[in-house]
Amino acid sequence: MRIVVTGSSGRIGQQVVKELAAHGYEVVATDRARAPSDLPAGVQFVQADMTQPADAAGVLAFRGRKPDAVIHLAAIPSPTKNPPEVVYATNVLSVYNVVEMVGTLGIPKLIETSSINWLGMDFRTHEWWPSYLPVDEFHPHQAQDPYALSKFVGEQAAAMIHNRCGTEVISIRPPYVVFDGWWPDVVTRVHEQPLSFAAGLWAYIDVRDLAVAYRKALETHVALHESFYIVADDALAERPVAALAPQVSTALGEQAKSLTGTQSGVNNGKAKRLLGWRPQFSWRDFA
Repeated sequence: MRIVVTGSSGRIGQQVVKELAAHGYEVVATDRARAPSDLPAGVQFVQADMTQPADAAGVLAFRGRKPDAVIHLAAIPSPTKNPPEVVYATNVLSVYNVVEMVGTLGIPKLIETSSINWLGMDFRTHEWWPSYLPVDEFHPHQAQDPYALSKFVGEQAAAMIHNRCGTEVISIRPPYVVFDGWWPDVVTRVHEQPLSFAAGLWAYIDVRDLAVAYRKALETHVALHESFYIVADDALAERPVAALAPQVSTALGEQAKSLTGTQSGVNNGKAKRLLGWRPQFSWRDFA
């Protein structure tokens, strides 16, 4: 099975490529940055920019063969280091160009990368909190920033190509992603700054578990465009979120009363049910 992975030189992309290669997939990796030095054996790399339609077309029809699926990860991952118009334009153009070529070439499956910030919380300009906890895929978004808006539009673009062509489409919504080597600092922050994770509702994921979720999404048939929160089973906190949330906001504290034990503010039940995915890592493994 041939898979194109865009954004393959990014931190998530590198782990996804390794996960797919380890399970026997033929991978065509692409990024506007250079290939990482530890690209797995057998992986083909094409340097390309998904904001350019010709580049997207060239990669998705690499050497005259269309892939069986595309995993789209190419994006600016936050609005903090680039002007807002650059964040929005880069993220929206890249996903649009990819979905258009998926439809044009008749590629049967697309997995596009959204974010927990589809909700619109992390980079908001004025305070709002979810109307219920734990958040699930039914909760509406309330974007206030270009990054959250770009993720909303990305999911709509994915839905568009499903509506037009019947493409099998999945949107993955990662939370705060913890990468290799980060755990000592993250555990320290859990101990010393527990409220600093509130904007993400204390949800997180180890990048290895996230990569497995992308593979599971490849291996799962969905009839509709489906979105999934891919989060760990527990909160990134020593104390229950129900005890921490009132220190952040009265409104958040009220909603958090529904949470029990080590539960975070985001529900991963849909991913478990439909993808057959189970997270393996907890921050407690590294404490």
